[in-house]
Amino acid sequence: MNTLLSDLNKIWRAREKKQISRIKSEANREVQYLRREVSFKKPYQQVMHEQDVKRLKAELKDAQQALRENVAIISQERTGPNYGLNLVDHTVKYTNEI
Repeated sequence: MNTLLSDLNKIWRAREKKQISRIKSEANREVQYLRREVSFKKPYQQVMHEQDVKRLKAELKDAQQALRENVAIISQERTGPNYGLNLVDHTVKYTNEI
């Protein structure tokens, strides 16, 4: 009788070990899947902030380009052929105001 119980106990333990290892591996696979899913998922606020940053960077770049163009135009006006005419025009406007 002891031999029978011992054999049944061995079989039962082996069966339980297999079942536990199967359950563990399934749980580990699910945990890995969920970790991967969480790591690739970005919160909505973060996505919106990233879009705002991109938009603001583009606006800044456009504003800097416009500033460079305006500076170039102003420097051309000061040294260009119309500089004297601009001075006369401003002088006439100033005297008319007075």
